[in-house]
Amino acid sequence: MNLATLGQGAKVLELILQKGTPAEQMQDLLQSGLLADLLDANVDSVNREDFRTLLGLAKLFPDPVVTELPGITLPDQSVTYGDRIAAGGYDWEDDDITEQRFLLTLPAGPRNLVLAHFNKVMNTQEVEQWGKENGYELALFDDLLAVGSHPEYKKLQRQFPIIQLGSSAEVSGSRCVPCLDESDAERRLCLSWCNDTDWNDDCRFLLVRKVKPLVA
Repeated sequence: MNLATLGQGAKVLELILQKGTPAEQMQDLLQSGLLADLLDANVDSVNREDFRTLLGLAKLFPDPVVTELPGITLPDQSVTYGDRIAAGGYDWEDDDITEQRFLLTLPAGPRNLVLAHFNKVMNTQEVEQWGKENGYELALFDDLLAVGSHPEYKKLQRQFPIIQLGSSAEVSGSRCVPCLDESDAERRLCLSWCNDTDWNDDCRFLLVRKVKPLVA
């Protein structure tokens, strides 16, 4: 096992100076034994947010904000692919969004859609895992078009990008998902890469709240 280096020690001292830690607080920390315990800990098994909570510190990132989108109902199959896209009234549409790549598969009826905002950079796998742990599924392309054409929600994409991760397709050798966003004051139905993608902290992710089965 290699011992800590002088360079690492210098980094610790630099961090103390950056924090502006008072000498009294540093002395209290040394005398308490907490610093010695931390040096003995397996930090790989420690969740930093939980650690900060234990110390009485504020979280680095707020809890995810989930916003309900009530009143969304998917149309029946008589409403064509082109009509559903046209209903959004987009200023720009990606030509690579086609019926062959992004199928409409859901039956007509209401959908329990929400927008999840994590207030931090997330990757696709992290969003999906959070959804599974909290009772949500990834929304599909049918859902995204329903949001983009809904009179109450169609302008939300002017405030933040709306990412739909449940429907994807390979385009020019890259895995892509449809999104709603704004660029140069234009509402867009566009594509974004989703392989190993770190989504910006302003993104909202379109999810479906799972409906619990009725207990007999």
